[in-house]
Amino acid sequence: MSEIRLPVFVLGLVLAPGGRLPLRIFEPRYLAMVKWCMRHQQGFVVVAPDGDGFSPRGCVCRIVDFDQLPDGCLGLTAVGDRLVELSQPSQDDDGLWWAEHVDLPPEADIEPGEAEADLVSLLASLSEHPAVVSLELDIDFESASEVGWRLLELLPFDLAVKQSLIEQPNPLARLNALREALSTLQAPT
Repeated sequence: MSEIRLPVFVLGLVLAPGGRLPLRIFEPRYLAMVKWCMRHQQGFVVVAPDGDGFSPRGCVCRIVDFDQLPDGCLGLTAVGDRLVELSQPSQDDDGLWWAEHVDLPPEADIEPGEAEADLVSLLASLSEHPAVVSLELDIDFESASEVGWRLLELLPFDLAVKQSLIEQPNPLARLNALREALSTLQAPT
């Protein structure tokens, strides 16, 4: 268990290591979160909602850029750093969540094989879309982890599907689960 409780940002998305997240911060609780992160040189955890709380697995993000937006809000860019398991959540009076965390081990660096060539090709095509180009992702197409992470972030899966993908035990299992999830997206209704 980590000795440092981290702030938890509950969002309707799943972020993976290496993912970029542009945010517009205006709520006082999240402004306080950013201030705490900068003061303590720590990240915050992005998690998906789950019932009245949040999923136990999330991604620690580091703030890499910030600026005041024309509307007075704080704009920032965070980058996913590592996956964590959360426990012992608590909530401040202002509504900001905090939790203990355990860092999950980094995934093995595995190259996608011929069986995953279609997913690599799909990601290569997606990476040329202007909305994806604007994220300035540095995608390693020779890493099964990277291919899986970026596809789960970019494809329009339900939040529950994305959460199940981030919980896969290894990169190849994630790519297989992605392929299955893709077949349901492409199936006629």
